[in-house]
Amino acid sequence: MDDALDWLTLLERIMRADSLATAGPATVRGLAAVTGASATGLFVVLHDRMFFEFWHPDETFRNAAVHDEFRRLALLYAARASDHVQRHDHDSDCHCVRSFVFPMKNRLAGVLCMQFPAHAPPDLPEHVQAALGLVALQLTAVQEIEAERTKRRQYEHWFHTSDRHIRTLEAERQKFAALVTSTDSCVFVADRGGVIRWTSRPLQEHVPPPSGAASWSGRPCDELCTSLGGGTRKACGECILTRAANSGQETTSADASVALDVAALRMTALPIKDAEGRAHEVMVVLEGMTRAARRNAA
Repeated sequence: MDDALDWLTLLERIMRADSLATAGPATVRGLAAVTGASATGLFVVLHDRMFFEFWHPDETFRNAAVHDEFRRLALLYAARASDHVQRHDHDSDCHCVRSFVFPMKNRLAGVLCMQFPAHAPPDLPEHVQAALGLVALQLTAVQEIEAERTKRRQYEHWFHTSDRHIRTLEAERQKFAALVTSTDSCVFVADRGGVIRWTSRPLQEHVPPPSGAASWSGRPCDELCTSLGGGTRKACGECILTRAANSGQETTSADASVALDVAALRMTALPIKDAEGRAHEVMVVLEGMTRAARRNAA
């Protein structure tokens, strides 16, 4: 009965732990107490490297022979880990080591090592082996809870970071929207294929769309440029929209040798880049359009 209570006490201590860092010391001390082992060790192995290691008694860590043997066996047995608890025995003239290997989350392997005198090797009855299996399962549960807690913190951090970025982008969008609404400049945005996606109000007023069309949106930009230059495709020349999209750099009508009939009209194409730095749209600003319109009206 006392033996069962000791195992229950050990399991309770592991269950109360909030991480492997706190469960490990309780495990090795408890195993030594309930099994009578002269030395115990708990190892968590990841890719043939020690991720965690816990010892009892503490001086065992400073005993080179025991230290090296436990670590060697832990790495050896961890490499053979499967999806269930395994027992391995290692006997020598001086002592015997009983080890239990169990799988853990994220490809980790746990190894419990217990050292006993060679003249009194334990038979480890079935109920003790079953109890050791429960210890292994409970340690795995602690590790899984800790991993989920860490993942949740990461998700919360990513959420707060994304929320800040979204708020910043929304503030910039509102600034841009206010600028676009108040500007008297003639501006249009077209995709790489030359299809107009948006035009400013002044452009709609100064350069009416073709008859029957409600706006320039959805129409090819060469129609707009032709309306400005007169004559089929006269205004396009070396298209500044294509040049800006391909180069990713600002391009002006002077750079592209664009011929326009509207006096003093200057076109500037500015690439709009996506997250990968590729220009997926181009904003074209027409400077001098409003001045020319005022002269024509006069």
